[in-house]
Amino acid sequence: MISLTDYALELYQQPEVQGCCLFLQDEYGIDVPYALFLCWYGACVGDLPETLGSKTLAHSQSLSQQVIRPLRAARRWMKEGWQAQSELRERIKAAELKAELALLKELEAMAVPWIEQSTASGSQQSIRNNLCGYGGLFAPAIPDARWQALLRFAPQLPASV
Repeated sequence: MISLTDYALELYQQPEVQGCCLFLQDEYGIDVPYALFLCWYGACVGDLPETLGSKTLAHSQSLSQQVIRPLRAARRWMKEGWQAQSELRERIKAAELKAELALLKELEAMAVPWIEQSTASGSQQSIRNNLCGYGGLFAPAIPDARWQALLRFAPQLPASV
């Protein structure tokens, strides 16, 4: 099976996916690494079990709130408010990416015991179910159409290497 990090990096590089993710992040507050995790799990295994979903979502939200979002806010503010410190801004950007990659590794580690027990196989429908289930947690719920780029490209990536 392809690692979550490899899958996420490959998916994020597909046409329109980055724009889709950043739109959903800025407009709805989604955690992009978590959305990429949901695609990976759906492609490799299937529908995310509720217990694992609750556990991984709580972990993702906590790390995002305490580490990733503050780094992102500082980086974005510096782009306009403190341009003289571009080197520092790049270091913050690198720390933000490193935190997101660390989160992906932790989410994969949390999923491994579930994957080892599963006999299911991934599908495009599972990716949709996982993303739309996550989108339903927001108020207002994220319309299915907003996930379009992820739903188009996530099933096309190999689930194994």
